[in-house]
Amino acid sequence: MRSSKIILCLALCAVSALSQRSEAQSPPSEKSASVSGIVVSALTGAPVSRAHLMLGLDAEEDKTYGAMAGSDGKFSITGMTPGSYAVTLDRIGFSMPTGSDAPQDLLLKPGEHKDDVLLRLVPTGAITGQVTNADGEPVQGVQVQAWGLPGVEGSDVDGTTDSRGHFRIGGLAPGRYRILATPENHYAPPEQRTDGTVDSQDAPTYYPGVLTFRQGTRVVVTAGGETSGVEIHLAKVPIVAVSGKVEGAPPGAFNPQLFVAQKNGISRSTAGIKPDGTFRLWRLNPGQYEISGMWQAPGGRFFATAAVPFEVAGANNIENLFLRLMPPADIAGHIEFHDDASKPAVKLHPKLTLAGTGVRANSRSADIDPDGSFRIPQMPAGKYRVVLSWNKAYVTSIQFGSNEIDGSLLDLTNGVSGDLAVRVASATGAISGNVTDNKGPAPGSRVALVFDGEGGGIRPRVETVGAGGAYLFEGVAPAGYKLIAVSDADGEYIAQGGRLDDYEDLMESIEIHSGEKLTRDLKLRLPDDK
Repeated sequence: MRSSKIILCLALCAVSALSQRSEAQSPPSEKSASVSGIVVSALTGAPVSRAHLMLGLDAEEDKTYGAMAGSDGKFSITGMTPGSYAVTLDRIGFSMPTGSDAPQDLLLKPGEHKDDVLLRLVPTGAITGQVTNADGEPVQGVQVQAWGLPGVEGSDVDGTTDSRGHFRIGGLAPGRYRILATPENHYAPPEQRTDGTVDSQDAPTYYPGVLTFRQGTRVVVTAGGETSGVEIHLAKVPIVAVSGKVEGAPPGAFNPQLFVAQKNGISRSTAGIKPDGTFRLWRLNPGQYEISGMWQAPGGRFFATAAVPFEVAGANNIENLFLRLMPPADIAGHIEFHDDASKPAVKLHPKLTLAGTGVRANSRSADIDPDGSFRIPQMPAGKYRVVLSWNKAYVTSIQFGSNEIDGSLLDLTNGVSGDLAVRVASATGAISGNVTDNKGPAPGSRVALVFDGEGGGIRPRVETVGAGGAYLFEGVAPAGYKLIAVSDADGEYIAQGGRLDDYEDLMESIEIHSGEKLTRDLKLRLPDDK
Protein backbone atom coordinates (compact mmCIF):
# COMPACT_ATOMS: atom_id res chain seq x y z
CA MET A 1 0.00 0.00 0.00
CA ARG A 2 2.82 2.33 0.91
CA SER A 3 4.63 1.64 -2.39
CA SER A 4 1.45 2.52 -4.31
CA LYS A 5 1.29 5.91 -2.58
CA ILE A 6 4.95 6.56 -3.46
CA ILE A 7 4.35 5.68 -7.10
CA LEU A 8 1.28 7.94 -7.21
CA CYS A 9 3.24 10.81 -5.65
CA LEU A 10 6.09 10.44 -8.16
CA ALA A 11 3.58 10.40 -11.00
CA LEU A 12 1.93 13.59 -9.79
CA CYS A 13 5.32 15.29 -9.41
CA ALA A 14 6.25 14.30 -12.94
CA VAL A 15 2.97 15.67 -14.32
CA SER A 16 3.52 18.91 -12.39
CA ALA A 17 7.08 19.26 -13.73
CA LEU A 18 5.91 18.63 -17.28
CA SER A 19 3.13 21.18 -16.83
CA GLN A 20 5.56 23.82 -15.56
CA ARG A 21 7.98 23.07 -18.40
CA SER A 22 5.17 23.32 -20.90
CA GLU A 23 4.11 26.70 -19.47
CA ALA A 24 7.71 27.99 -19.59
CA GLN A 25 8.08 26.92 -23.22
CA SER A 26 4.62 27.96 -24.37
CA PRO A 27 4.54 30.76 -26.94
CA PRO A 28 3.45 34.26 -25.89
CA SER A 29 -0.25 35.03 -25.89
CA GLU A 30 -1.70 36.18 -29.19
CA LYS A 31 -2.61 39.44 -27.42
CA SER A 32 0.92 40.08 -26.16
CA ALA A 33 3.17 42.57 -27.95
CA SER A 34 6.83 42.66 -28.88
CA VAL A 35 9.41 45.20 -29.88
CA SER A 36 12.78 45.06 -31.58
CA GLY A 37 15.17 47.55 -33.08
CA ILE A 38 18.63 49.05 -32.83
CA VAL A 39 20.50 51.52 -30.63
CA VAL A 40 22.86 53.88 -32.47
CA SER A 41 25.10 56.84 -31.72
CA ALA A 42 23.34 60.13 -32.37
CA LEU A 43 26.69 61.57 -33.47
CA THR A 44 27.91 58.94 -35.95
CA GLY A 45 24.94 56.62 -36.53
CA ALA A 46 27.13 53.61 -35.60
CA PRO A 47 25.54 50.82 -33.52
CA VAL A 48 26.03 51.06 -29.75
CA SER A 49 26.78 47.64 -28.28
CA ARG A 50 25.75 46.49 -24.79
CA ALA A 51 23.33 49.35 -24.29
CA HIS A 52 20.84 48.62 -21.51
CA LEU A 53 17.23 49.22 -22.57
CA MET A 54 14.36 49.54 -20.06
CA LEU A 55 10.69 49.88 -21.01
CA GLY A 56 8.49 50.93 -18.09
CA LEU A 57 4.76 50.28 -18.43
CA ASP A 58 2.80 53.43 -17.66
CA ALA A 59 0.12 51.68 -15.64
CA GLU A 60 -0.73 50.58 -12.10
CA GLU A 61 1.13 47.30 -12.67
CA ASP A 62 4.43 49.22 -12.60
CA LYS A 63 5.93 46.56 -14.87
CA THR A 64 9.34 47.02 -16.50
CA TYR A 65 10.86 45.03 -19.37
CA GLY A 66 14.56 45.09 -20.14
CA ALA A 67 17.09 44.04 -22.76
CA MET A 68 20.80 44.34 -23.57
CA ALA A 69 21.71 45.35 -27.10
CA GLY A 70 24.09 42.96 -28.83
CA SER A 71 27.42 43.79 -30.46
CA ASP A 72 25.44 44.97 -33.48
CA GLY A 73 23.31 47.31 -31.35
CA LYS A 74 20.16 45.26 -31.92
CA PHE A 75 17.65 44.33 -29.21
CA SER A 76 14.40 42.38 -28.92
CA ILE A 77 11.71 41.96 -26.24
CA THR A 78 8.71 39.62 -26.61
CA GLY A 79 5.67 38.67 -24.56
CA MET A 80 4.96 42.23 -23.45
CA THR A 81 1.75 43.50 -21.93
CA PRO A 82 0.12 45.99 -24.32
CA GLY A 83 0.30 49.60 -23.17
CA SER A 84 2.33 52.80 -23.18
CA TYR A 85 6.00 52.47 -22.20
CA ALA A 86 8.55 55.03 -21.07
CA VAL A 87 11.92 54.41 -22.71
CA THR A 88 15.18 54.54 -20.74
CA LEU A 89 18.67 53.80 -22.12
CA ASP A 90 21.91 53.37 -20.21
CA ARG A 91 25.46 52.93 -21.50
CA ILE A 92 28.81 54.07 -20.13
CA GLY A 93 30.17 56.86 -22.33
CA PHE A 94 26.71 57.90 -23.53
CA SER A 95 23.71 59.84 -22.29
CA MET A 96 20.08 59.96 -23.32
CA PRO A 97 19.02 62.80 -25.64
CA THR A 98 17.00 65.55 -23.99
CA GLY A 99 14.36 68.03 -25.10
CA SER A 100 12.75 67.41 -28.47
CA ASP A 101 15.31 64.67 -29.22
CA ALA A 102 14.37 62.60 -26.13
CA PRO A 103 12.85 59.18 -26.92
CA GLN A 104 9.05 59.29 -27.08
CA ASP A 105 6.85 56.91 -25.12
CA LEU A 106 6.33 53.63 -26.99
CA LEU A 107 2.68 52.61 -27.49
CA LEU A 108 2.11 48.88 -28.08
CA LYS A 109 -1.36 47.62 -29.02
CA PRO A 110 -2.55 44.05 -28.33
CA GLY A 111 -0.75 41.66 -30.67
CA GLU A 112 1.40 44.43 -32.16
CA HIS A 113 5.00 43.66 -33.18
CA LYS A 114 7.19 46.73 -33.69
CA ASP A 115 10.37 45.63 -35.44
CA ASP A 116 11.98 48.88 -36.60
CA VAL A 117 12.44 50.94 -33.42
CA LEU A 118 15.44 53.27 -33.71
CA LEU A 119 16.87 54.60 -30.46
CA ARG A 120 19.76 57.05 -30.17
CA LEU A 121 22.36 57.67 -27.48
CA VAL A 122 24.52 60.77 -27.31
CA PRO A 123 28.28 60.37 -26.65
CA THR A 124 29.26 62.15 -23.45
CA GLY A 125 31.94 64.80 -23.25
CA ALA A 126 34.50 66.01 -20.72
CA ILE A 127 35.93 69.15 -19.13
CA THR A 128 39.60 69.52 -18.27
CA GLY A 129 41.48 72.33 -16.60
CA GLN A 130 43.55 73.48 -13.65
CA VAL A 131 42.90 74.97 -10.21
CA THR A 132 45.34 77.53 -8.80
CA ASN A 133 45.40 79.70 -5.70
CA ALA A 134 45.52 83.49 -5.59
CA ASP A 135 49.30 83.39 -6.15
CA GLY A 136 48.89 81.30 -9.30
CA GLU A 137 50.23 78.11 -7.70
CA PRO A 138 48.53 74.76 -8.44
CA VAL A 139 46.42 73.28 -5.64
CA GLN A 140 46.15 69.52 -5.09
CA GLY A 141 43.16 67.65 -3.64
CA VAL A 142 40.51 70.16 -4.70
CA GLN A 143 37.09 68.68 -5.49
CA VAL A 144 35.77 70.01 -8.81
CA GLN A 145 32.09 69.68 -9.69
CA ALA A 146 30.14 70.31 -12.88
CA TRP A 147 26.63 71.67 -12.30
CA GLY A 148 24.38 71.20 -15.32
CA LEU A 149 21.17 72.94 -16.26
CA PRO A 150 17.85 71.26 -15.38
CA GLY A 151 17.09 68.14 -17.37
CA VAL A 152 20.74 67.58 -18.33
CA GLU A 153 21.73 64.02 -17.54
CA GLY A 154 25.15 63.62 -15.93
CA SER A 155 25.15 66.93 -14.08
CA ASP A 156 26.81 67.29 -10.68
CA VAL A 157 29.67 64.98 -11.72
CA ASP A 158 32.95 65.65 -9.96
CA GLY A 159 36.69 65.07 -10.06
CA THR A 160 39.76 65.88 -7.93
CA THR A 161 42.88 67.85 -8.80
CA ASP A 162 46.26 66.11 -8.96
CA SER A 163 49.66 67.41 -7.80
CA ARG A 164 49.74 69.90 -10.70
CA GLY A 165 46.22 71.16 -9.97
CA HIS A 166 44.85 69.46 -13.09
CA PHE A 167 41.40 67.90 -13.20
CA ARG A 168 39.23 66.02 -15.66
CA ILE A 169 35.46 65.54 -15.40
CA GLY A 170 34.09 62.97 -17.84
CA GLY A 171 30.71 61.40 -18.51
CA LEU A 172 29.01 64.76 -19.15
CA ALA A 173 25.98 65.03 -21.37
CA PRO A 174 26.16 67.82 -23.95
CA GLY A 175 25.13 71.08 -22.35
CA ARG A 176 26.32 74.08 -20.35
CA TYR A 177 27.86 73.67 -16.90
CA ARG A 178 29.01 75.83 -14.03
CA ILE A 179 32.24 74.50 -12.52
CA LEU A 180 32.79 74.67 -8.75
CA ALA A 181 36.18 74.05 -7.11
CA THR A 182 35.99 73.25 -3.37
CA PRO A 183 39.35 73.13 -1.52
CA GLU A 184 39.82 71.16 1.68
CA ASN A 185 38.76 72.96 4.86
CA HIS A 186 39.90 71.77 8.29
CA TYR A 187 37.91 74.47 10.12
CA ALA A 188 40.94 75.25 12.31
CA PRO A 189 41.62 78.57 14.11
CA PRO A 190 43.88 81.02 12.23
CA GLU A 191 47.62 80.58 12.51
CA GLN A 192 49.52 82.93 14.82
CA ARG A 193 52.15 84.55 12.58
CA THR A 194 55.01 86.94 13.39
CA ASP A 195 56.38 87.49 9.88
CA GLY A 196 53.93 90.23 8.97
CA THR A 197 51.66 87.99 6.91
CA VAL A 198 48.03 87.23 7.72
CA ASP A 199 46.50 83.77 7.54
CA SER A 200 43.57 83.46 5.12
CA GLN A 201 41.68 80.67 3.39
CA ASP A 202 40.77 79.57 -0.12
CA ALA A 203 37.00 79.51 -0.53
CA PRO A 204 34.83 77.34 -2.79
CA THR A 205 35.07 79.14 -6.13
CA TYR A 206 33.10 79.03 -9.38
CA TYR A 207 34.85 79.30 -12.74
CA PRO A 208 36.65 81.52 -13.50
CA GLY A 209 37.16 82.91 -9.97
CA VAL A 210 33.92 84.07 -8.34
CA LEU A 211 32.14 83.17 -5.10
CA THR A 212 28.49 82.81 -6.14
CA PHE A 213 26.61 80.40 -8.37
CA ARG A 214 24.95 83.16 -10.35
CA GLN A 215 28.25 84.90 -11.13
CA GLY A 216 29.84 81.72 -12.46
CA THR A 217 30.49 81.44 -16.21
CA ARG A 218 29.07 78.36 -17.91
CA VAL A 219 31.28 75.98 -19.83
CA VAL A 220 29.94 74.34 -23.02
CA VAL A 221 30.31 70.57 -23.46
CA THR A 222 29.69 69.04 -26.89
CA ALA A 223 28.76 65.46 -27.78
CA GLY A 224 31.89 63.33 -27.63
CA GLY A 225 34.07 66.43 -27.19
CA GLU A 226 36.52 67.57 -24.55
CA THR A 227 36.45 71.19 -23.37
CA SER A 228 39.93 72.09 -22.17
CA GLY A 229 41.67 75.08 -20.65
CA VAL A 230 39.17 75.70 -17.84
CA GLU A 231 41.30 77.66 -15.34
CA ILE A 232 39.80 78.27 -11.90
CA HIS A 233 41.55 80.76 -9.62
CA LEU A 234 40.50 80.15 -6.01
CA ALA A 235 39.14 83.21 -4.24
CA LYS A 236 40.91 84.08 -0.99
CA VAL A 237 38.66 85.20 1.90
CA PRO A 238 39.25 86.30 5.52
CA ILE A 239 39.02 83.75 8.34
CA VAL A 240 35.84 84.42 10.30
CA ALA A 241 34.81 83.16 13.76
CA VAL A 242 31.23 82.19 14.60
CA SER A 243 30.52 82.02 18.35
CA GLY A 244 27.66 81.77 20.81
CA LYS A 245 26.13 79.66 23.55
CA VAL A 246 23.83 76.67 23.84
CA GLU A 247 21.47 76.24 26.80
CA GLY A 248 18.76 73.86 27.95
CA ALA A 249 20.41 70.45 27.65
CA PRO A 250 17.97 67.87 29.13
CA PRO A 251 19.09 65.84 32.20
CA GLY A 252 21.24 62.88 31.26
CA ALA A 253 21.88 64.14 27.74
CA PHE A 254 25.26 63.41 26.18
CA ASN A 255 27.22 63.76 22.94
CA PRO A 256 26.50 67.50 22.39
CA GLN A 257 26.82 68.51 18.74
CA LEU A 258 26.43 71.57 16.59
CA PHE A 259 24.71 71.17 13.25
CA VAL A 260 25.64 73.81 10.68
CA ALA A 261 23.67 73.93 7.42
CA GLN A 262 24.58 76.22 4.53
CA LYS A 263 21.97 77.27 1.99
CA ASN A 264 22.71 75.40 -1.25
CA GLY A 265 25.96 74.21 0.31
CA ILE A 266 27.62 71.86 2.77
CA SER A 267 25.92 70.74 5.98
CA ARG A 268 27.91 69.17 8.80
CA SER A 269 27.82 68.33 12.49
CA THR A 270 30.71 69.03 14.86
CA ALA A 271 31.48 68.40 18.52
CA GLY A 272 32.23 72.06 19.25
CA ILE A 273 30.17 72.68 22.41
CA LYS A 274 32.24 73.24 25.57
CA PRO A 275 31.08 72.11 29.05
CA ASP A 276 29.75 75.62 29.80
CA GLY A 277 27.69 75.57 26.57
CA THR A 278 29.81 78.06 24.63
CA PHE A 279 31.12 77.37 21.14
CA ARG A 280 33.37 78.95 18.53
CA LEU A 281 33.68 77.82 14.92
CA TRP A 282 36.32 78.90 12.42
CA ARG A 283 36.74 79.17 8.66
CA LEU A 284 33.12 79.02 7.57
CA ASN A 285 33.01 80.08 3.94
CA PRO A 286 30.92 83.05 2.79
CA GLY A 287 27.21 82.29 2.60
CA GLN A 288 23.92 81.99 4.48
CA TYR A 289 23.73 79.45 7.30
CA GLU A 290 21.60 78.01 10.06
CA ILE A 291 23.01 76.53 13.26
CA SER A 292 21.36 74.37 15.91
CA GLY A 293 22.47 72.41 18.97
CA MET A 294 21.78 68.70 19.39
CA TRP A 295 22.02 66.15 22.21
CA GLN A 296 21.48 62.45 22.53
CA ALA A 297 19.43 61.21 25.49
CA PRO A 298 19.21 57.76 27.11
CA GLY A 299 17.03 55.46 25.05
CA GLY A 300 18.29 56.73 21.70
CA ARG A 301 16.22 59.93 21.52
CA PHE A 302 17.67 63.15 20.12
CA PHE A 303 16.92 66.72 21.14
CA ALA A 304 17.66 69.84 19.13
CA THR A 305 17.32 73.58 19.50
CA ALA A 306 15.51 75.71 16.97
CA ALA A 307 17.81 76.73 14.11
CA VAL A 308 19.27 80.24 14.25
CA PRO A 309 20.15 81.91 10.90
CA PHE A 310 23.30 83.93 10.23
CA GLU A 311 25.38 85.07 7.27
CA VAL A 312 29.14 85.02 6.76
CA ALA A 313 30.20 87.98 4.61
CA GLY A 314 33.41 90.00 4.67
CA ALA A 315 35.79 89.94 7.62
CA ASN A 316 33.33 90.50 10.49
CA ASN A 317 33.03 87.78 13.12
CA ILE A 318 29.57 86.45 14.00
CA GLU A 319 29.05 86.66 17.77
CA ASN A 320 26.44 86.06 20.48
CA LEU A 321 24.40 83.40 18.71
CA PHE A 322 22.04 82.02 21.37
CA LEU A 323 20.67 78.48 21.02
CA ARG A 324 18.15 77.28 23.60
CA LEU A 325 16.44 73.92 23.63
CA MET A 326 12.66 74.07 23.63
CA PRO A 327 11.10 70.63 24.05
CA PRO A 328 8.83 69.44 21.24
CA ALA A 329 5.15 69.89 21.98
CA ASP A 330 1.78 68.72 20.74
CA ILE A 331 -0.03 71.23 18.52
CA ALA A 332 -3.82 71.09 18.72
CA GLY A 333 -6.07 73.36 16.72
CA HIS A 334 -8.95 73.84 14.35
CA ILE A 335 -9.80 75.39 10.98
CA GLU A 336 -12.18 78.33 10.71
CA PHE A 337 -13.65 78.67 7.20
CA HIS A 338 -14.62 82.12 5.92
CA ASP A 339 -16.86 80.64 3.21
CA ASP A 340 -18.17 77.30 2.03
CA ALA A 341 -16.08 77.39 -1.17
CA SER A 342 -12.89 77.25 0.90
CA LYS A 343 -13.87 73.93 2.48
CA PRO A 344 -12.22 70.77 1.08
CA ALA A 345 -14.14 67.75 -0.09
CA VAL A 346 -14.07 65.06 2.62
CA LYS A 347 -13.11 62.42 0.04
CA LEU A 348 -9.82 64.30 -0.53
CA HIS A 349 -8.67 63.42 3.02
CA PRO A 350 -7.62 67.01 3.73
CA LYS A 351 -4.39 67.66 5.60
CA LEU A 352 -2.69 70.59 7.25
CA THR A 353 1.10 70.80 7.14
CA LEU A 354 3.52 72.84 9.21
CA ALA A 355 6.34 73.22 6.67
CA GLY A 356 9.73 74.31 8.00
CA THR A 357 11.03 77.52 6.47
CA GLY A 358 14.76 77.15 7.04
CA VAL A 359 17.69 75.48 5.33
CA ARG A 360 17.23 72.30 7.33
CA ALA A 361 13.45 72.24 7.34
CA ASN A 362 11.25 69.92 9.41
CA SER A 363 7.70 69.36 8.22
CA ARG A 364 4.81 67.60 9.95
CA SER A 365 1.31 66.94 8.65
CA ALA A 366 -2.01 66.05 10.26
CA ASP A 367 -5.40 64.88 9.02
CA ILE A 368 -8.20 67.41 9.40
CA ASP A 369 -11.27 65.88 11.00
CA PRO A 370 -14.77 66.59 9.65
CA ASP A 371 -15.31 69.13 12.46
CA GLY A 372 -12.18 71.04 11.33
CA SER A 373 -9.95 69.95 14.22
CA PHE A 374 -6.40 68.60 13.89
CA ARG A 375 -3.50 67.54 16.09
CA ILE A 376 0.23 67.37 15.36
CA PRO A 377 2.24 65.53 18.06
CA GLN A 378 5.78 66.39 19.15
CA MET A 379 6.37 69.42 16.94
CA PRO A 380 9.98 70.67 17.24
CA ALA A 381 10.64 74.34 17.92
CA GLY A 382 11.20 76.42 14.78
CA LYS A 383 9.55 78.61 12.15
CA TYR A 384 6.85 77.08 9.97
CA ARG A 385 4.54 77.91 7.10
CA VAL A 386 0.94 76.64 7.52
CA VAL A 387 0.06 74.89 4.25
CA LEU A 388 -3.25 73.35 3.12
CA SER A 389 -3.43 70.20 1.01
CA TRP A 390 -6.35 71.34 -1.17
CA ASN A 391 -6.47 73.91 -3.96
CA LYS A 392 -8.30 77.22 -4.25
CA ALA A 393 -8.02 78.04 -0.54
CA TYR A 394 -5.42 79.87 1.50
CA VAL A 395 -4.60 80.81 5.09
CA THR A 396 -5.62 84.40 5.80
CA SER A 397 -4.48 84.56 9.43
CA ILE A 398 -3.55 82.53 12.48
CA GLN A 399 -4.43 82.87 16.14
CA PHE A 400 -1.98 81.10 18.42
CA GLY A 401 -3.11 81.42 21.99
CA SER A 402 -3.69 85.16 22.39
CA ASN A 403 -1.41 86.13 19.48
CA GLU A 404 -3.02 87.26 16.22
CA ILE A 405 -0.84 86.71 13.13
CA ASP A 406 -1.63 87.89 9.60
CA GLY A 407 -0.70 85.37 6.93
CA SER A 408 0.48 81.79 7.34
CA LEU A 409 3.91 82.12 8.99
CA LEU A 410 4.06 80.55 12.46
CA ASP A 411 6.97 81.12 14.87
CA LEU A 412 7.44 78.28 17.39
CA THR A 413 11.06 79.06 18.28
CA ASN A 414 10.03 80.03 21.82
CA GLY A 415 7.80 77.05 22.43
CA VAL A 416 4.09 76.39 22.30
CA SER A 417 1.37 78.19 24.22
CA GLY A 418 -2.32 77.68 23.51
CA ASP A 419 -4.38 76.24 20.70
CA LEU A 420 -3.87 77.10 17.04
CA ALA A 421 -6.77 78.58 15.08
CA VAL A 422 -6.20 78.64 11.30
CA ARG A 423 -8.49 80.92 9.31
CA VAL A 424 -9.07 79.90 5.69
CA ALA A 425 -10.73 81.68 2.78
CA SER A 426 -11.33 80.98 -0.92
CA ALA A 427 -8.52 81.83 -3.33
CA THR A 428 -10.36 83.58 -6.17
CA GLY A 429 -7.57 85.38 -8.02
CA ALA A 430 -6.53 84.49 -11.58
CA ILE A 431 -3.56 85.15 -13.85
CA SER A 432 -3.74 84.58 -17.60
CA GLY A 433 -1.99 85.58 -20.77
CA ASN A 434 -0.15 84.37 -23.85
CA VAL A 435 3.38 82.98 -24.23
CA THR A 436 5.43 83.62 -27.36
CA ASP A 437 8.93 82.89 -28.55
CA ASN A 438 10.83 84.31 -31.53
CA LYS A 439 8.56 82.39 -33.94
CA GLY A 440 5.19 83.24 -32.37
CA PRO A 441 2.98 81.33 -29.91
CA ALA A 442 4.89 78.77 -27.78
CA PRO A 443 2.50 75.85 -27.11
CA GLY A 444 3.82 73.09 -24.86
CA SER A 445 6.05 75.44 -22.88
CA ARG A 446 5.41 75.92 -19.16
CA VAL A 447 4.57 78.94 -17.01
CA ALA A 448 5.78 78.88 -13.39
CA LEU A 449 4.15 80.90 -10.60
CA VAL A 450 6.54 81.10 -7.64
CA PHE A 451 5.52 82.43 -4.22
CA ASP A 452 7.69 85.44 -3.36
CA GLY A 453 7.50 85.54 0.44
CA GLU A 454 9.46 84.71 3.55
CA GLY A 455 10.12 81.05 4.19
CA GLY A 456 9.11 77.99 2.21
CA GLY A 457 6.31 75.48 2.20
CA ILE A 458 4.31 76.93 -0.69
CA ARG A 459 5.33 74.98 -3.76
CA PRO A 460 5.54 76.63 -7.19
CA ARG A 461 2.58 76.16 -9.49
CA VAL A 462 3.32 75.23 -13.09
CA GLU A 463 0.84 75.22 -15.98
CA THR A 464 1.34 73.97 -19.55
CA VAL A 465 0.79 76.49 -22.32
CA GLY A 466 -2.10 75.56 -24.63
CA ALA A 467 -2.14 75.05 -28.39
CA GLY A 468 -2.74 78.75 -29.08
CA GLY A 469 -0.05 79.91 -26.66
CA ALA A 470 -2.45 80.76 -23.79
CA TYR A 471 -2.00 79.92 -20.11
CA LEU A 472 -4.25 80.29 -17.06
CA PHE A 473 -3.79 80.08 -13.27
CA GLU A 474 -7.03 79.95 -11.30
CA GLY A 475 -7.58 79.92 -7.55
CA VAL A 476 -4.60 82.19 -6.87
CA ALA A 477 -4.26 83.43 -3.29
CA PRO A 478 -3.46 87.11 -2.67
CA ALA A 479 0.31 87.50 -2.31
CA GLY A 480 3.47 88.50 -4.14
CA TYR A 481 4.71 86.10 -6.84
CA LYS A 482 7.32 85.70 -9.53
CA LEU A 483 6.23 84.63 -13.00
CA ILE A 484 8.22 83.10 -15.84
CA ALA A 485 7.62 81.15 -19.06
CA VAL A 486 10.16 78.35 -19.58
CA SER A 487 10.71 75.11 -21.46
CA ASP A 488 8.98 71.90 -20.42
CA ALA A 489 12.13 70.55 -18.73
CA ASP A 490 12.74 73.79 -16.85
CA GLY A 491 9.11 73.92 -15.75
CA GLU A 492 9.31 70.40 -14.35
CA TYR A 493 12.52 71.29 -12.52
CA ILE A 494 10.91 74.35 -10.92
CA ALA A 495 7.78 72.37 -9.99
CA GLN A 496 9.96 69.86 -8.11
CA GLY A 497 11.47 72.63 -5.99
CA GLY A 498 14.76 73.09 -7.87
CA ARG A 499 17.03 76.02 -7.09
CA LEU A 500 15.99 79.20 -8.84
CA ASP A 501 19.35 80.96 -9.18
CA ASP A 502 19.33 80.62 -12.96
CA TYR A 503 15.82 82.04 -13.29
CA GLU A 504 15.48 84.88 -10.77
CA ASP A 505 16.83 87.60 -13.07
CA LEU A 506 14.40 86.49 -15.78
CA MET A 507 11.27 86.44 -13.62
CA GLU A 508 8.57 89.11 -13.54
CA SER A 509 7.42 90.19 -10.06
CA ILE A 510 3.68 90.61 -9.60
CA GLU A 511 1.27 91.32 -6.74
CA ILE A 512 -2.25 89.95 -6.80
CA HIS A 513 -5.08 90.95 -4.46
CA SER A 514 -8.14 89.00 -3.36
CA GLY A 515 -10.36 88.21 -6.35
CA GLU A 516 -8.15 90.12 -8.79
CA LYS A 517 -7.84 88.96 -12.41
CA LEU A 518 -4.45 89.82 -13.93
CA THR A 519 -3.31 89.52 -17.53
CA ARG A 520 0.40 89.09 -18.25
CA ASP A 521 1.77 88.17 -21.67
CA LEU A 522 5.16 86.47 -21.38
CA LYS A 523 8.17 85.82 -23.57
CA LEU A 524 9.59 82.31 -23.40
CA ARG A 525 12.80 82.59 -21.39
CA LEU A 526 15.72 80.20 -21.00
CA PRO A 527 18.57 80.35 -18.46
CA ASP A 528 20.93 80.68 -21.43
CA ASP A 529 19.25 84.00 -22.30
CA LYS A 530 21.46 85.75 -19.72
